[in-house]
Amino acid sequence: LPPILERFKRKYPRVLPRVTMGNSRHIEEGVASRDMDIGFIEVPTEHPGIEPRIATQEELVVICSTDHPLAGHPHLTARELVKHPFIDRDPGNGIRQIADEFFEAAGIAGSEITLCAELGSLAAIKQLAAAGLGFAIASERAIRRDVLEGRLAAIRLEPRIYTPLEVLLPRDKFRSRLITTFADYVCEEFARMAKDKDAVI
Repeated sequence: LPPILERFKRKYPRVLPRVTMGNSRHIEEGVASRDMDIGFIEVPTEHPGIEPRIATQEELVVICSTDHPLAGHPHLTARELVKHPFIDRDPGNGIRQIADEFFEAAGIAGSEITLCAELGSLAAIKQLAAAGLGFAIASERAIRRDVLEGRLAAIRLEPRIYTPLEVLLPRDKFRSRLITTFADYVCEEFARMAKDKDAVI
Protein backbone atom coordinates (compact mmCIF):
# COMPACT_ATOMS: atom_id res chain seq x y z
CA LEU A 1 0.00 0.00 0.00
CA PRO A 2 2.67 2.68 0.78
CA PRO A 3 4.07 2.88 -2.78
CA ILE A 4 0.53 2.99 -4.19
CA LEU A 5 -0.37 5.80 -1.80
CA GLU A 6 2.79 7.65 -2.79
CA ARG A 7 1.93 7.51 -6.51
CA PHE A 8 -1.71 8.49 -5.86
CA LYS A 9 -0.61 11.39 -3.67
CA ARG A 10 1.69 12.68 -6.43
CA LYS A 11 -1.22 12.52 -8.86
CA TYR A 12 -3.68 14.12 -6.41
CA PRO A 13 -1.51 16.19 -4.01
CA ARG A 14 -4.46 17.70 -2.11
CA VAL A 15 -5.64 14.27 -0.91
CA LEU A 16 -4.87 13.55 2.75
CA PRO A 17 -4.63 9.77 3.32
CA ARG A 18 -5.40 8.44 6.80
CA VAL A 19 -4.52 4.77 7.21
CA THR A 20 -5.84 2.53 9.98
CA MET A 21 -4.45 -0.98 10.49
CA GLY A 22 -6.56 -3.87 11.72
CA ASN A 23 -7.60 -7.43 11.01
CA SER A 24 -10.11 -8.33 8.29
CA ARG A 25 -13.12 -8.26 10.63
CA HIS A 26 -12.20 -4.80 11.98
CA ILE A 27 -11.75 -3.35 8.48
CA GLU A 28 -14.98 -4.90 7.20
CA GLU A 29 -16.97 -3.45 10.10
CA GLY A 30 -15.30 -0.05 9.70
CA VAL A 31 -16.29 0.24 6.03
CA ALA A 32 -19.81 -1.06 6.62
CA SER A 33 -20.38 1.50 9.38
CA ARG A 34 -18.88 4.30 7.21
CA ASP A 35 -16.10 4.89 9.77
CA MET A 36 -13.67 4.09 6.94
CA ASP A 37 -14.01 5.18 3.32
CA ILE A 38 -12.30 2.14 1.83
CA GLY A 39 -10.75 -1.08 3.12
CA PHE A 40 -8.46 -3.92 2.05
CA ILE A 41 -8.88 -7.48 3.33
CA GLU A 42 -7.56 -10.91 2.41
CA VAL A 43 -10.75 -12.98 2.52
CA PRO A 44 -14.04 -12.69 0.62
CA THR A 45 -16.71 -10.62 2.35
CA GLU A 46 -20.44 -11.25 2.23
CA HIS A 47 -21.46 -8.21 4.27
CA PRO A 48 -24.63 -6.67 2.76
CA GLY A 49 -23.41 -3.12 3.44
CA ILE A 50 -20.21 -3.57 1.43
CA GLU A 51 -19.40 -3.56 -2.29
CA PRO A 52 -16.29 -5.76 -2.71
CA ARG A 53 -13.89 -5.68 -5.63
CA ILE A 54 -11.18 -8.30 -6.12
CA ALA A 55 -7.98 -6.35 -6.78
CA THR A 56 -5.63 -9.31 -7.13
CA GLN A 57 -4.93 -12.82 -5.91
CA GLU A 58 -1.98 -13.65 -3.67
CA GLU A 59 -0.26 -16.96 -3.05
CA LEU A 60 0.30 -17.82 0.60
CA VAL A 61 3.67 -19.31 1.57
CA VAL A 62 5.46 -20.58 4.65
CA ILE A 63 8.03 -18.16 6.07
CA CYS A 64 10.81 -19.02 8.49
CA SER A 65 14.42 -18.17 9.26
CA THR A 66 16.94 -19.12 6.59
CA ASP A 67 18.52 -21.69 8.94
CA HIS A 68 15.21 -23.20 10.11
CA PRO A 69 14.81 -26.97 9.43
CA LEU A 70 11.92 -26.15 7.05
CA ALA A 71 13.94 -23.72 4.95
CA GLY A 72 15.46 -26.25 2.56
CA HIS A 73 12.20 -27.88 1.46
CA PRO A 74 10.83 -27.30 -2.08
CA HIS A 75 7.27 -27.36 -0.68
CA LEU A 76 5.56 -28.24 2.60
CA THR A 77 2.41 -30.15 3.50
CA ALA A 78 0.29 -29.51 6.58
CA ARG A 79 1.60 -32.75 8.13
CA GLU A 80 5.20 -31.60 7.70
CA LEU A 81 4.42 -28.23 9.25
CA VAL A 82 2.58 -29.50 12.31
CA LYS A 83 5.85 -30.83 13.77
CA HIS A 84 7.13 -27.26 14.25
CA PRO A 85 6.02 -24.22 16.35
CA PHE A 86 3.54 -22.00 14.49
CA ILE A 87 3.34 -18.20 14.67
CA ASP A 88 -0.36 -17.54 14.00
CA ARG A 89 -2.37 -14.39 13.26
CA ASP A 90 -4.83 -12.83 15.68
CA PRO A 91 -8.49 -13.95 15.71
CA GLY A 92 -10.47 -12.24 12.95
CA ASN A 93 -7.50 -12.15 10.57
CA GLY A 94 -8.19 -13.41 7.05
CA ILE A 95 -4.94 -15.35 6.70
CA ARG A 96 -5.58 -17.05 10.04
CA GLN A 97 -8.91 -18.28 8.69
CA ILE A 98 -7.27 -19.62 5.53
CA ALA A 99 -4.46 -21.29 7.51
CA ASP A 100 -7.06 -22.94 9.78
CA GLU A 101 -8.84 -24.30 6.70
CA PHE A 102 -5.52 -25.56 5.26
CA PHE A 103 -4.80 -27.62 8.39
CA GLU A 104 -8.41 -28.79 8.71
CA ALA A 105 -8.41 -30.03 5.10
CA ALA A 106 -5.43 -32.23 6.02
CA GLY A 107 -7.33 -33.66 8.98
CA ILE A 108 -5.25 -31.79 11.55
CA ALA A 109 -7.06 -30.64 14.68
CA GLY A 110 -6.18 -27.36 16.36
CA SER A 111 -4.93 -29.29 19.38
CA GLU A 112 -2.18 -30.86 17.23
CA ILE A 113 -0.67 -27.49 16.33
CA THR A 114 2.04 -26.10 18.60
CA LEU A 115 1.34 -22.37 18.82
CA CYS A 116 4.37 -20.14 19.32
CA ALA A 117 2.47 -16.82 19.31
CA GLU A 118 -0.68 -15.08 18.04
CA LEU A 119 0.17 -11.68 16.56
CA GLY A 120 -1.77 -8.97 14.77
CA SER A 121 1.29 -7.32 13.23
CA LEU A 122 2.96 -8.75 10.13
CA ALA A 123 6.17 -6.92 11.09
CA ALA A 124 6.20 -8.72 14.46
CA ILE A 125 5.46 -12.06 12.79
CA LYS A 126 8.35 -11.59 10.37
CA GLN A 127 10.68 -10.64 13.23
CA LEU A 128 9.83 -13.76 15.27
CA ALA A 129 10.10 -15.98 12.20
CA ALA A 130 13.47 -14.47 11.23
CA ALA A 131 14.70 -15.09 14.80
CA GLY A 132 13.96 -18.79 14.37
CA LEU A 133 11.12 -19.05 16.90
CA GLY A 134 8.74 -20.74 14.49
CA PHE A 135 7.17 -20.64 11.05
CA ALA A 136 4.28 -18.50 9.82
CA ILE A 137 2.04 -18.29 6.77
CA ALA A 138 2.04 -15.03 4.82
CA SER A 139 1.31 -13.50 1.45
CA GLU A 140 4.19 -14.04 -0.97
CA ARG A 141 4.16 -10.39 -2.02
CA ALA A 142 4.23 -9.15 1.59
CA ILE A 143 7.51 -10.95 2.33
CA ARG A 144 9.20 -10.61 -1.08
CA ARG A 145 11.72 -7.97 0.02
CA ASP A 146 12.62 -9.92 3.18
CA VAL A 147 13.37 -13.00 1.07
CA LEU A 148 15.38 -11.08 -1.52
CA GLU A 149 17.45 -9.47 1.25
CA GLY A 150 18.07 -12.82 2.97
CA ARG A 151 16.12 -12.22 6.19
CA LEU A 152 13.52 -14.93 5.58
CA ALA A 153 13.07 -18.14 3.62
CA ALA A 154 9.79 -18.72 1.75
CA ILE A 155 8.49 -22.18 0.87
CA ARG A 156 5.42 -23.04 -1.17
CA LEU A 157 2.56 -24.91 0.44
CA GLU A 158 1.35 -28.25 -0.88
CA PRO A 159 -1.37 -27.99 -2.03
CA ARG A 160 -0.79 -24.38 -3.00
CA ILE A 161 -3.27 -21.91 -1.52
CA TYR A 162 -4.28 -18.45 -2.65
CA THR A 163 -6.20 -15.59 -1.17
CA PRO A 164 -7.98 -12.71 -2.87
CA LEU A 165 -7.09 -9.16 -1.93
CA GLU A 166 -10.44 -7.41 -1.82
CA VAL A 167 -11.05 -3.68 -1.97
CA LEU A 168 -14.07 -2.84 0.18
CA LEU A 169 -16.34 0.10 -0.57
CA PRO A 170 -19.50 1.13 1.27
CA ARG A 171 -22.54 0.04 -0.73
CA ASP A 172 -23.82 3.59 -1.20
CA LYS A 173 -25.00 5.24 -4.41
CA PHE A 174 -23.93 8.61 -2.95
CA ARG A 175 -20.31 7.49 -2.45
CA SER A 176 -17.85 10.29 -3.23
CA ARG A 177 -16.06 10.41 -6.56
CA LEU A 178 -12.70 10.49 -4.76
CA ILE A 179 -13.33 7.13 -3.06
CA THR A 180 -14.32 5.54 -6.37
CA THR A 181 -11.31 7.08 -8.10
CA PHE A 182 -8.94 5.73 -5.46
CA ALA A 183 -10.54 2.25 -5.61
CA ASP A 184 -10.15 2.22 -9.41
CA TYR A 185 -6.54 3.36 -9.09
CA VAL A 186 -5.69 0.68 -6.51
CA CYS A 187 -7.20 -2.09 -8.65
CA GLU A 188 -5.26 -0.88 -11.70
CA GLU A 189 -2.02 -0.72 -9.70
CA PHE A 190 -2.44 -4.22 -8.30
CA ALA A 191 -3.21 -5.55 -11.79
CA ARG A 192 -0.01 -3.92 -13.03
CA MET A 193 2.02 -5.28 -10.12
CA ALA A 194 0.61 -8.79 -10.66
CA LYS A 195 2.32 -8.86 -14.05
CA ASP A 196 5.69 -8.68 -12.32
CA LYS A 197 7.13 -12.15 -12.79
CA ASP A 198 10.11 -11.80 -10.43
CA ALA A 199 10.24 -15.08 -8.50
CA VAL A 200 11.34 -15.26 -4.88
CA ILE A 201 11.01 -19.01 -4.39
